[in-house]
Amino acid sequence: AAGAAASWREPGLGIASRAAAGLCAGAVLVLAASVGYWSIFAWRGTDASIHRVAKRCKNAGIWVQSTLLLQEMAVGRRDGYRMDQLKADPDLRFLPADLREGWMGIPAFAPPWMGRLWVRHPEFDRRLLRALHEAGVPVMAGTDAMGVPFDLPGSSLHRELRLLSECGFTNREVLWSATAAPAAFLGRQSEFGAVRPGLRADLLLLEADPMKDLGALRRPAGVMVRGVWLPRTRLDAEAARLAGERP
Repeated sequence: AAGAAASWREPGLGIASRAAAGLCAGAVLVLAASVGYWSIFAWRGTDASIHRVAKRCKNAGIWVQSTLLLQEMAVGRRDGYRMDQLKADPDLRFLPADLREGWMGIPAFAPPWMGRLWVRHPEFDRRLLRALHEAGVPVMAGTDAMGVPFDLPGSSLHRELRLLSECGFTNREVLWSATAAPAAFLGRQSEFGAVRPGLRADLLLLEADPMKDLGALRRPAGVMVRGVWLPRTRLDAEAARLAGERP
């Protein structure tokens, strides 16, 4: 890089030579940054470092929000979220047309070679979250919905809950992360987060037991919103109306 900079300053140097010197300097800087980044990443990704972070979080009383889905969507996984799957999400019909069309025009988040390199990030996230959970650090389910393309409100949470399950959470712990945990973190257990007399009546009535199958969360018989009952027929009608308003 220093040699390229020196060559750049030489008087009478042609445009082609200057361009070559600039490309050389840029390549060296990119290589140095990549080596430095991945060296630190590899060191931070050791089991010892991960468990040390988990222990410190536990001792400090830190709460963690998961957001595993963001990395999973950005780099892809061996078993999905490929771009074609993301574009097939039926909940896209609820988005404004211009936003939906913009997302549908995205060819890919990254070229295949970059995806293979960056796939280490979601693997690291999973290992870290598993260690945090095993150390007793309270984890709340979160997705940063609408933070990146195809990170849709609603469907993204279902995917996040599945990822938590894959990280070793029991179904009960997965449900706790999305219900009672936020209430406890905010110090509002007396308002919501559990099914008890006197608490806010925000409830899902399911057709199957989510303790046995988290997929039951996608099939509610109805929803209670602040004490107002909305049966499945009403929910389907409202969804159809909303989709009809998004040509």
